Amino acid sequence: MPIRFAIFLATGVLLLVSATGLLADEPKLPMRLTVAAAGRERTDALVAFSLPQSLAGPALRLIETTGGKEMPVAMQVDLQAARLWWVASGTTATGAKRT
Repeated sequence: MPIRFAIFLATGVLLLVSATGLLADEPKLPMRLTVAAAGRERTDALVAFSLPQSLAGPALRLIETTGGKEMPVAMQVDLQAARLWWVASGTTATGAKRT
């Protein structure tokens, strides 16, 4: 079952993160992010996402939606670097993606 993360006005290895909808002139929230485990299984992996400057603010929150349930995810916003950090909790299988 895929795990979904969305950003709302929201001992690991760094995972690759991509976002859909960033090609537009002005990114809009909510934004869906995809985290890929690449070539090996990951457990409690640290994830970083570069935020567009227009979205880099303290009022963001990260929501995980699994099985239709919304669960807040602890995250940290680095305002100077415009980066969002969180831990992809649990295990992500080799080659799997979490969105």
